[in-house]
Amino acid sequence: MAYIFTLVYAFLLFFFMIIIHEFGHFIVSKFFGVKVHEFAIGMGPALWKKQKGETEYSLRLIPIGGYCRLEGEDDFEKDTDKNDPASFLNQSIPNKILILCAGSLMNLLLCIVILCILCWMNGFSFLPGIVRALAVTGQFAASVFVSLKMVFSGLVSSDDVMGVVGIAGVVSERARMGAMEVSFLMGLLSANLAVMNMLPFPALDGGRIFLLLIKWVSRGRLSDKAEAYIHAAGMILLLLLMFFLIVKDTINLF
Repeated sequence: MAYIFTLVYAFLLFFFMIIIHEFGHFIVSKFFGVKVHEFAIGMGPALWKKQKGETEYSLRLIPIGGYCRLEGEDDFEKDTDKNDPASFLNQSIPNKILILCAGSLMNLLLCIVILCILCWMNGFSFLPGIVRALAVTGQFAASVFVSLKMVFSGLVSSDDVMGVVGIAGVVSERARMGAMEVSFLMGLLSANLAVMNMLPFPALDGGRIFLLLIKWVSRGRLSDKAEAYIHAAGMILLLLLMFFLIVKDTINLF
């Protein structure tokens, strides 16, 4: 029973990181006047929905992510009013990049805040604690690229790669070691999420920025429909990878 409780606790922490990430997209979109159709935590069928103003807030069945659905961001098949300032498609390139980067920036900020608190609790004074937190956050971010290099170099097997279930298992084990240990791990995971999300892979925010810049450099030769197909293919690959990791981690867990 205690193990199940810590596992649920781990999933709640993971959800918190997702909420922080999507809130970054949400708040910057609102700042630039982009209409947010839905702010969702989780994927799949909706368990709970509430409409407030122009935005629907929802909690969905599958706990593997979330999304902030913006006007004109993905629906390229429908006609978009070119004069509608509330559409993502009609934002300037800098505004689009800031909206897409906002989720990862919020995760990095979360990591910095967590590490600042831990540094202050461990005897650092105010300014040195902030400097230390920034340095460790940078180390966390750099470790992602080291790990990716090891994966593509064959130095890490598929058994060492974890998904949501595997990460939740690690967090639940750390939970037995105390709140400070869990907080440190949460900072690490939040920084990792920030960096991974900015990789130039279709469907990730980094992939969206990459294709956005390609369209800008090529002066629109990459059509909106082609971009939508590329992101759809990337999303399918990501979902297949998530499914594989969930099955593998669940088997290893039990």
